Amino acid sequence: MKKLLILLLIFLFIPTLSASAAESVSFSTGSVECRNNRLIDVEVRAQSGRKPSAALFDFYFDKGLLEYRGASAPNGSTVVADEYEDRVRVSYLCSFGAEVSDSAPIFTLEFKTLSEGSAPVNFKVEDCVDCDTRQLDIGNCEAGTVTITPKASESAGKADNGSKAENSASEKSKSSKTSKATKNKSSKNEKETAPTTELTDLGKLTTVEQKANDSLSPMIVLCASVAALTALCGYIAFQIIETKRKNKSDK
Repeated sequence: MKKLLILLLIFLFIPTLSASAAESVSFSTGSVECRNNRLIDVEVRAQSGRKPSAALFDFYFDKGLLEYRGASAPNGSTVVADEYEDRVRVSYLCSFGAEVSDSAPIFTLEFKTLSEGSAPVNFKVEDCVDCDTRQLDIGNCEAGTVTITPKASESAGKADNGSKAENSASEKSKSSKTSKATKNKSSKNEKETAPTTELTDLGKLTTVEQKANDSLSPMIVLCASVAALTALCGYIAFQIIETKRKNKSDK
């Protein structure tokens, strides 16, 4: 009779224990090995029998080794991150709940490696609810390790090409250089074409002078004709006067 009672109690408690296990969620961050001055992605994964819909995270890491760059989530999910002096706080939201039965990543953190060394990306989770707004118990929180070493593969991570502001400044510098080159080229072309312009102007000046000379020639001819006519009239007048004087003298 006692054995039967114990078995009944076990069967009664097994569904309760299963339900309790199903209503918990565990999290972990991935481990990464790469070289210095690389941008790396650290995945945040979840494992649960339910679909987590919202959670609040605090991440702690060595700022001498890593520089936080941002957070991103797959389509259908949203993350809002704020960086503080001692941590990065991330709010995660997925309105329909994330499928994490196979320990799938729910969002990703991006860091830049600053120096060689090894350190974990520790974290804690304050609250988590599923898509039915039921509270989920926080299970294990396993922190992965970031290892920065010159022996890591070249393909691990991606080279840091600088910030958007630096890229923008670079683009402006290129644009400025292009503009200066265009101006210099234009100035050079102007210098090359300057003699042609001067010759053209000289040609115009010569044409004007030629036209002035052409208009001056008839005036000279006219003046010469008038002078000749005047001289002729003077000569005739002189002859008339001399003839009259001689006639008077003969009488």
